[in-house]
Amino acid sequence: MNAPARAPSASVEQLPECPPDIVEEDWLEQGLSRSIRARAWVPSLSLTDLGFVAGSSAEQLFQQEVSLASGTVEVIGLGAPTRKSDWGALVFARPHAQGHCVVNGWSTSLFAPMTLSLADSWRSPDGRFAIFLLKLLTEPEKGKPEVRWVSLGTDGHRAWIALGEPPQHQLIAPTVTFFRNGKDLYVDIHQRYITRLRLGPDGHFIVPPKAK
Repeated sequence: MNAPARAPSASVEQLPECPPDIVEEDWLEQGLSRSIRARAWVPSLSLTDLGFVAGSSAEQLFQQEVSLASGTVEVIGLGAPTRKSDWGALVFARPHAQGHCVVNGWSTSLFAPMTLSLADSWRSPDGRFAIFLLKLLTEPEKGKPEVRWVSLGTDGHRAWIALGEPPQHQLIAPTVTFFRNGKDLYVDIHQRYITRLRLGPDGHFIVPPKAK
């Protein structure tokens, strides 16, 4: 990634402690910065407090609020919409002590300039967790553009990759969509044929043994 990072603006001595129900786990796929990690408290969700130096290529691409059983969770997409950078990130955070606690997040860097967008999102009927579908459009200087898809989940206590395991969790397909059927969620992978996978009760899409 080419977005420099720095420590949050508040001093270490003044940082509130995040609730113990937020699990301290490694960042999904790649780390965003040393200061932004699971259970880190930040005074705001501004780019500066999320660890980016003013004037860097980082920009907030989108933000969505989801209400879960654990409370409100903010979902923030970061990257460079001008397609001058080869990285993108998603941060999950909960309001706490007049700031926010980072639940966890995901980030990646690819071989060419990319644009990250939120293609769809779904909240379980009981409010236990939410699932998000990210679209990664890469546009190399030479060659054809490539579309990748990543599905992530969170329950406000932790975050996880909902389909696949790194590094095989980035789907390369023309189109991937969520399909809703009553209380159930499916993911449709559009290639020559459509592959439909059902979301399990644990927040992970179920891949049949033959499809692995």
